[in-house]
Amino acid sequence: MQTVGANTKLCVTCAMYDGPRVPKEHFVDFEQFSCGKCYARFSQGIDTKPNYSCSAWAKWAALR
Repeated sequence: MQTVGANTKLCVTCAMYDGPRVPKEHFVDFEQFSCGKCYARFSQGIDTKPNYSCSAWAKWAALR
């Protein structure tokens, strides 16, 4: 399990990422080798890793 801060601009902290993650107010826990879908640029989503990043990042509402 890995933890990153809420303001880290990675897929795991993005509102458009649909993958396994656990919000902890100012942090997010996730499995490093898990995979999720990114809906930032493709309506059908594309497979991404939680530690990827892109310029379409938007903070996940579950985080402060």
